[in-house]
Amino acid sequence: MLLPCSCSAAEEAFSKDQSGGSGLDVIFLKLGNMETKITDEQTTEGKRMAAFNSKCAKELKTQSDIIAMSSKTRQELKGLTAKSNTLVRSKLVESFLAVPSIS
Repeated sequence: MLLPCSCSAAEEAFSKDQSGGSGLDVIFLKLGNMETKITDEQTTEGKRMAAFNSKCAKELKTQSDIIAMSSKTRQELKGLTAKSNTLVRSKLVESFLAVPSIS
């Protein structure tokens, strides 16, 4: 047999809600779920970024090696050009001196 209740509708609703847990329980449950989700996303994103950074580091090394090799080749060509210019000048002077002068 039910006894008449002298409580308000809000008190009744609060009493019903207490049986399934308070509002704070729901809030903390949702916060816990969000924390888990964020932690999982951080782990996944961390792994993805580590793989991306590794790929970038390899590409950076490759490009740095290309630049170093190109710089070395440029220096070698510069030296060969200087030698060639000296040789051309000396041959030009020799040929100029070998031309008989018209008197």
